[in-house]
Amino acid sequence: MYKELFNLESKISLITGATSDIGKEIAFALSEFGSELILTDISTKIEELNKIKNSIIKNNKKASVYTFDISSPAEIKKLLKGILCYSKVDILINNAGINITNPAINVSEEEWDNIMNVNLKGLFFLTQEICKIMIKNKYGKIINISSQTGIVGYPKRSVYAASKMGLIGLSKVLAIELAKYNINVNCIAPTFTNTSMTKPFLKDKNFLKELKLKMPMGRVNEPMDLVGSIVFLASSASDMVTGHTLLVDGGWTSL
Repeated sequence: MYKELFNLESKISLITGATSDIGKEIAFALSEFGSELILTDISTKIEELNKIKNSIIKNNKKASVYTFDISSPAEIKKLLKGILCYSKVDILINNAGINITNPAINVSEEEWDNIMNVNLKGLFFLTQEICKIMIKNKYGKIINISSQTGIVGYPKRSVYAASKMGLIGLSKVLAIELAKYNINVNCIAPTFTNTSMTKPFLKDKNFLKELKLKMPMGRVNEPMDLVGSIVFLASSASDMVTGHTLLVDGGWTSL
């Protein structure tokens, strides 16, 4: 009985930024629990998307790939036309995101716009469209990948922090507005995670030492550390959880 709470066999999940280290881990986890996948990323990632799709298909699971630029409203419409073959989207994982490390005093308008257009504006308008599908079906699970910096600040990440804090606020409002349609909206807020994007920072022994001192668990995240939270929030086990931000931060924000 309890295992069925995590059964996703009848569900269809759409994942943005699916070729990132975290996106791939999420894709394989949701697929293993039975979900059919709609894998998305920018057009330059098509080869990587197809590799992920082929790996999933080899395991007798279903997956399809679509490319679009989330920062462009026209590209969002392009994606929506592409997925018209699906009668529903049960689970939306808003994983796509970018960051530029720069002291706040040096941030340019272009840098501000680039981060906000992907991390908040584009995410909002994609979610708005997917919500319309979920409302018709009176079911949905929306999981937004925020960040520990959406809770606490960190140097040289002012715009990123603003976007991730904004995402947490957006998630709370969506949770209230969409609850009557049986749609749950939650956030995952990871600490520094060992990915291709963070590797240049984590190779710095002094930087890594400083990070570990801030985490009672004594290490940074691996992408695998996030999938348990994702599967929980995507499944029936979390039907009464909405508007919540689940920190996967090794205890950083507890200090």
